[in-house]
Amino acid sequence: MLNNIQPLISIGISFYNCEKHLDFAISSVLNQTYSNWELILINDGSKDNSLEIARSYDDSRIKIFSDGRNMGLSFRLNQLVDLASGEYFARMDADDIMHFDRLKIQVKYLEENLEIDVLGSYAYTIDNNNKIYGMMKINKKPKLIEDVFNNKCFIHPTIIAKTNWFKLNKYNNEINRMEDAELWSRTILKSKFHNIEIPLLFYRQAGVPYLSKYLLSQKSTRRLINIHFIGLFKFKLILINYAKCLFFLMISIFKLQNFYFKKRFNNLLNIDISKNQIHLDCSIKKKSNFNKN
Repeated sequence: MLNNIQPLISIGISFYNCEKHLDFAISSVLNQTYSNWELILINDGSKDNSLEIARSYDDSRIKIFSDGRNMGLSFRLNQLVDLASGEYFARMDADDIMHFDRLKIQVKYLEENLEIDVLGSYAYTIDNNNKIYGMMKINKKPKLIEDVFNNKCFIHPTIIAKTNWFKLNKYNNEINRMEDAELWSRTILKSKFHNIEIPLLFYRQAGVPYLSKYLLSQKSTRRLINIHFIGLFKFKLILINYAKCLFFLMISIFKLQNFYFKKRFNNLLNIDISKNQIHLDCSIKKKSNFNKN
């Protein structure tokens, strides 16, 4: 850190019916090698035991909010930013797991590269049993709107930025499932985006019910395409979008989603998987000083 001062990081997690995985997400924050953080948890109207799991932790750095309403992710992300006290705001989903060095690496990078507005990273893909099976990569320096629609801009839960940047660039509450793409497409030409080319998050994908969420995401993508593109190129993107929807419908009918994800991201050697599986296990390991009730 510059001047050996650790800036405060606000970590924001909105959760909805995530009792199976929320414990892992919170534990991975508590296991961070960077210690000057606050964790803001917002319950988005969960019907399961997620809120009880969140409240079971006794740590003054964890702040929990619950108003009983289900408002959706975009609304909650803006609320998380408004509640943040830190100089930086870091995203994370309630079913993912941080690498134990994520915050230390990202904050150091931002402090040494002050021109960067939003910073992301690569991510390992994991299944419902916390087993690594691959890695997701994106562009190191996304600059074009096309990077957003080619899924080469950011892996959303890996990002961190100055809190003020998020306050000046709010998420659009009217966009469902693609609130991140809408934000990137709106800001990429006036902001400096960057990705660290190492995985700093364990991103849960295989084993998660996917079809309905995917179709909703693609519907929002078509809406954004209509805003940003014209002519034959727009027609091409819309056609590709519908083809993707048909493809995912077919693999869902034949229950091949997990097979597809594992084949698509099967880009790690077994020795790499074993080494980084140890890192994942360390990231969620329980410690006595967690003071969990």
